[in-house]
This record gives sequence, structure tokens and C-alpha cells, in this order.
Amino acid sequence: MLTEEDVKSYIERSIPMGEKSYVKLWRRDDAIGVIVMVCNQKPTSPANIPTDWWRALRGIVKVRDSEFNALKQLSSFFRDPTVEIDLPGVMTRGRFEREFRNELISHHLLLAENLRNRKNWDRAVFGFRFWGDIYQHDRLLFRIREYLVNFKEENPKLPIKLKVRPAGGSVYYGWSSC
Repeated sequence: MLTEEDVKSYIERSIPMGEKSYVKLWRRDDAIGVIVMVCNQKPTSPANIPTDWWRALRGIVKVRDSEFNALKQLSSFFRDPTVEIDLPGVMTRGRFEREFRNELISHHLLLAENLRNRKNWDRAVFGFRFWGDIYQHDRLLFRIREYLVNFKEENPKLPIKLKVRPAGGSVYYGWSSC
């Protein structure tokens, strides 16, 4: 049985992940879901302000012969979302969608709390995209977008900005122009 550390080590072979990056595993019946929160730090602006660039990768696949082979499928999918993977049933994908949504919200709250407690001008960007392995990804995008808009309205003094694209979005934390 794979551990989150095993999955992170395997995925790091093909996707650069910073030390803050982490992985969440989700299992249900004959399916395994992987949520990868990738963080790379790069400075922004002429002042070289440290910025954490976060992105969320996620995928779910049916386990046929081994979890490792399922992980290989997901790793290929993370590099190229057009790769076909063996999807579990709709109900399982829907449950994984809920888990992914909860993880996105939890991560957003962590970044917002870091912003409230910061002592300098550190920044973060959290980007997310939705591909075809989650049941009704348009609904997921709508729910995440709705949650973030409400959060922004409830916390008007926090410098947070939301940008939405057709299949995802980005949240900017700490830009004074937000």
C-alpha cells in the first residue's frame, strides 16, 4: 500500500516540487485519488519579494492490478491531462470531487491565515485547474469560485485577488494592489 511520501517521491521525478509541497491520498473501494499541492518559491517584483507559487494537481483512477501502476497512470495524467486514464464510477468521482474541494478550501484558509499573520511582504499565488477526471468539474469550479468570492466579501481588508479562467483560476495573496 502506497504512502503519501511514496507518492510524493514518485511524482517529484517528473514534476518539480519545492519543500513546502505535499500530497494527500484518498482511497475508496477500487479507486485511488491523489491531490498534489505543489509549491515553488520565486521572487516577484524588482524588490525580489519572496512568493510561494502554489498549484493543485489532482486525479483519480481505478486500481486494476496495483496502486503503483495506478500512480504511474496519474503521474502521466499530471504531466499531460489529455492522457486517458481508467476512471472509477461517477459516484466515486463525485466523492473525490468533494474531498478535493475541501482540500482547496483548507489550503486557501491556510494561505489567508498566513497573510493575516505575516510580518513582512511575503506573497503567495494559488492556481488551480480542473480536468476531465472529476465528475461535473464545471460545478466544482462554480462552488470554489463562489466560496472565494464570499470569503473576499467577508474579509475586505485582506489583500486577496481572484482571477478566474475557463477551466480554473488563481488566487493572489498579499499584493497591495488587490
